[in-house]
Amino acid sequence: MDDAELTAVAAGYSDVENRYVAALYFSGRQLLVIAGDYSAPQLLDVKIVAGNYRDVYVDLNSSSPPETRLFVDDYGANGLARVPVDGIADRFTRANQVLLFNSDWAGQQLSETSYNEAYSTADSDFAEMLSILIDQVTES
Repeated sequence: MDDAELTAVAAGYSDVENRYVAALYFSGRQLLVIAGDYSAPQLLDVKIVAGNYRDVYVDLNSSSPPETRLFVDDYGANGLARVPVDGIADRFTRANQVLLFNSDWAGQQLSETSYNEAYSTADSDFAEMLSILIDQVTES
């Protein structure tokens, strides 16, 4: 996103109807990514075509059904880290259930195995979200 001089990007999922992903980027510091279903896709489609990506992010954050929502807070904008980097934990939220990647699985009522499985699933979901956004940037 630095090369494209973007601070936000958004796109629709090509394989899931009415599902969108959007990101806000703070160069080298933080990447916030949200995905969710949206009941008025024509509104988001117009905003995406116009390049109003930040508006898409806001709409998804405020209006997508919580049970469909994925949210990633990637501190450092360097990918999800299973353990904190520089003391700051990345965070993944699925349907309002927050998972902190802070190595404190017991504090989150998880076994180490469950924590690792949740990380693997979150990382896979995040990779899919980023792939869709990268396609949008390269096609724009």
